[in-house]
Amino acid sequence: MKTKLNKSLLKSLRDAKSSCNLSLNEEQGGFILKALDTEEYKYIPVRNQNTGTLKARGLYIADRLEFGKNVLGETIADDWDLFASFHTHPWGCPAMPSSMDLAELFTSFPVNFIYAPESDTLNMFTYIALPKTDPMLVKWQGATIIL
Repeated sequence: MKTKLNKSLLKSLRDAKSSCNLSLNEEQGGFILKALDTEEYKYIPVRNQNTGTLKARGLYIADRLEFGKNVLGETIADDWDLFASFHTHPWGCPAMPSSMDLAELFTSFPVNFIYAPESDTLNMFTYIALPKTDPMLVKWQGATIIL
């Protein structure tokens, strides 16, 4: 499924994509903030705490200090809210969530973007609430984003 996004969010996603050093072949990422009272978005890159290690090829974990200073600092000091996560997958991997993404990253954000440079594909995954019959059931709706 393909979806249309507003211009500010598309610009933030282009900023996210262009901020990545694809020659590293490591997962990289950051976070998209949304203004509280408008449809304005901005991307804030956050270093992968695993950068420079073999783990970085398959796992993006935001550096806690950088996340606190650059992302949480913006949400506390200004009128911004944390909207989504963004991260890349290394060459050879699709823009689909890994089991680690689903278990670790996706549990914290209702919207997640994954970019695969090899296919130049950006996918958005949005959490869909299910009936409360089983609290362990979760569902994600995926969409391809055209930048």
